[in-house]
Amino acid sequence: MTWTLIGGGVEIIGLALAAYGLLLTWRGVAEGHPFVPLRRKSQSAGAVSATLSALTGTAYAYVINPNETVDDKLSRVHQVLAAFDQRLTTEANERKESVRQLRSEVRAERVREESSRKAEARADTRLAAGGLSLAAVGAILQLVGAIATA
Repeated sequence: MTWTLIGGGVEIIGLALAAYGLLLTWRGVAEGHPFVPLRRKSQSAGAVSATLSALTGTAYAYVINPNETVDDKLSRVHQVLAAFDQRLTTEANERKESVRQLRSEVRAERVREESSRKAEARADTRLAAGGLSLAAVGAILQLVGAIATA
């Protein structure tokens, strides 16, 4: 009789620990979802994206030289356009590099967050597994008590 009572107590404690460990595990991954969903939400997939681009500009004034030929004027315009092209290429390369760097930082942050989340989940799951082990030991003790009294 005492083995049955002890086994029942150990089983209740084990099941309580397992329930607590599973609740902690669920809270770690729930991300705002309710514990008991009362109704299903219909989900629709859709995405809206808006892109705003920043434009920069510079005004140039040309001094007209009456002695300058059309070829000289075209040469000067080509030099200005080449400078614009160089500037735009440099800005585009800088932005691409900053986007690459930002992606790398975001990826590293995700890895850190995921590893800490996994560590928490392991600890919570370990608690649940220990509780289930205690529940199994309690059931065995109850079985031993039932066999001893028979």
